[in-house]
Amino acid sequence: MNMPFDGIEDLRLAVDEACAWLLGLAREATSMTLRLRPMDDRLEAVVSIDAAGRAWPPPDLEKSLSWKVLSALVDTVSLDAEASGPSIRLIKRTLEPSRTA
Repeated sequence: MNMPFDGIEDLRLAVDEACAWLLGLAREATSMTLRLRPMDDRLEAVVSIDAAGRAWPPPDLEKSLSWKVLSALVDTVSLDAEASGPSIRLIKRTLEPSRTA
């Protein structure tokens, strides 16, 4: 992927923060999943835990330190609810779309 090292490091830090945030909200979770999806113009990471029935997203989300950290590290942050529990989607854009010959 055409992504600078700093971009990869930012995404790695964002994944760490998302994992810590999810586990802090649901300590009873027994599994965590990370899905990475490389696309032409971005790399997408989705972190989820198995904690169905939790209130998600948390109140005052935009005021939390975790939200501010995630928003500073990646281009797009979104919160989803999967069947197994809450998830956080992180998107980091590449420098330019990859080209195939």
